[in-house]
Amino acid sequence: MLQDFLDRYESKNNGKLPVASETVTDSINIRRRGKEQDGSQVYLTRTETSFRLDSLSVEDIDRKEAELTQIGGLSFAYFTLGRFYTEKGDLARAVMDYDKGLAITKSNPIGYKFRSEVRIKKGDLKGAIEDLTIVANLPMHLPDNHLDKGILLLLQGKDTEAQVEFDLHLLRFPTAKDNIDKRIEEAKKLLSSQKLK
Repeated sequence: MLQDFLDRYESKNNGKLPVASETVTDSINIRRRGKEQDGSQVYLTRTETSFRLDSLSVEDIDRKEAELTQIGGLSFAYFTLGRFYTEKGDLARAVMDYDKGLAITKSNPIGYKFRSEVRIKKGDLKGAIEDLTIVANLPMHLPDNHLDKGILLLLQGKDTEAQVEFDLHLLRFPTAKDNIDKRIEEAKKLLSSQKLK
């Protein structure tokens, strides 16, 4: 089971998790290219953020690529576990797993998006807004970024701007109305509960 694997990993490493370089947003799709001018090797992420590896041998570069792929996989494992605990209703545990995944890959919008959904369910308006703001500002956008932006605007009390984003999402995903309505209902419920306090 995934939980057992991650527990063993943490135990073996005294609870320490690796941290991907901030230049790596998604280690799964890293690719290499040579610069014609000087023959150097450059690592590129999906966002085209690069860092030079001129002094490394081909073997070192391959090792680094494998290491970054493993780090990305470990982060995704925590996100997967977070989804599992969300579905089981253990929201505190879900947030803990998203926190661990994001500690590994700080620039991955998936973890922030999922954690924002859990924070909405938990009644954490400030945390949900913080997470969705990060999602909206990261260079790597998710397919449903209009929905996420709409929820962010709704939580900020910008209903008109939010509706524009929901309409754009519906244009892209015509069968997503039920999902949109569910997310809007959760966001409005959170807003109304915060106003009552």
